[in-house]
Amino acid sequence: MTLFSKMALRNLWKNKRRSFSTGIAIIAGFTGLCLLGGYIIYVEHFMRVSSVYVNHTGHIAIYKKGGVDGFYNNPRKYHLSANDIQKVREIVAQEPAVEFTTPILQGMGLLSNGNKSVPVVAFGINPADEKRIQSHPQVATWTHELVPPANEPSIKDAEGALAETISVTKQLGTLVGRKAPFDKLSANERDVQLAARTFEGDLNAVNANLGFKHTTGMMMAEDTSLVAPLSVLQNLYATDGATYLAVYLNPEANVSGTMKRLQEKIDAAGLDLQTIPFNDDAIGLFYVGTLGFLYIMAGFFIFLIFSAVALSIVNSMTIGILERVREIGTLRAIGFTNAQTAWLFTLESLFLTAISLCVGYVLAQAMAGTVNSMNIRFDPPGIAGDMQFVMKPDTWFCALLAIPIMIICLICAYIVSKKLVNKPIIQLLQQAN
Repeated sequence: MTLFSKMALRNLWKNKRRSFSTGIAIIAGFTGLCLLGGYIIYVEHFMRVSSVYVNHTGHIAIYKKGGVDGFYNNPRKYHLSANDIQKVREIVAQEPAVEFTTPILQGMGLLSNGNKSVPVVAFGINPADEKRIQSHPQVATWTHELVPPANEPSIKDAEGALAETISVTKQLGTLVGRKAPFDKLSANERDVQLAARTFEGDLNAVNANLGFKHTTGMMMAEDTSLVAPLSVLQNLYATDGATYLAVYLNPEANVSGTMKRLQEKIDAAGLDLQTIPFNDDAIGLFYVGTLGFLYIMAGFFIFLIFSAVALSIVNSMTIGILERVREIGTLRAIGFTNAQTAWLFTLESLFLTAISLCVGYVLAQAMAGTVNSMNIRFDPPGIAGDMQFVMKPDTWFCALLAIPIMIICLICAYIVSKKLVNKPIIQLLQQAN
């Protein structure tokens, strides 16, 4: 350790009250910013995993060109045939960033209990793929509240004797006159019918069993959401295809880069298909809208907090240095140059800021852990049901916040000390008196 470093650390300890007051300002502001950032990080992960996995969008969705807007008007023209799915899966399999794929069939229709019918928006998925989604580490980490517990029957179990069993939300079950848990209903109560127009335009209906419950996580979809085995909906719509192919990537994969490569390979194969990322408002409007609002609101609060913290730090450090005019004059008198004196005070501020930021980071992690363990529940707008208030202060995000605070502290200390050390020595000593 250099002489200047030892002197700077000794000065911090010698001026304990001044160092403590300045450090408290840095710690309080940095801790608040880390906690706010931790909440934003959690919500972003929650919304992303909910959109990609729970609501079966995939990181990338592969549609027929124009299928996003045109499918519901003309499903015969814009659906993916079994041949299309096979070809595109062969292309996707060549991409190392892809974890797995699953075809998703969407459609509208009616759910009836024999006496009452309600409109539904149906999703069809292979039960084996749904089991993989529900047990995925990303889902377990960020949205475990949106999927049934592993020991609770769900659409992932719709095989064998349960091959015709469908899943509806609690609200949709109530609308059709059935109360959850649906697997406790009598055989007669569980017997329902699905009716819709086939892709050829004919009316069709199939029998199904009401046995599973799920949630979409989105309030606007809770009254209409129905999830069924892919084979059930294919029978209902008289097709062997799907609406789109959901492509799930490895967690570290780059979505935009992978999507670009897949689109190039699809175009080279002469397929009339398009790739769409999950964060495109064409298929992820709720995700895009919610995150856009959150970022604007969070940015505003971060700006206010950061400005208040910066002003507090600048004020504390400026007063602290101005109170030490005699010390500056003494250092100059015993032979320290202007640059050396200014650097000594700047180095002292550097150590104080670094120590305060480390304490603030530890405090933020401790507070976040305490709050998370308390399982505080709240009802955010647009989300179905309540959710836990969670903060996840990411280390890299905290480091990113620390950089401008460090810069502000260093600039403040250097400018004020530089201005003072340039004064004549006699003036500094007289000013101190």
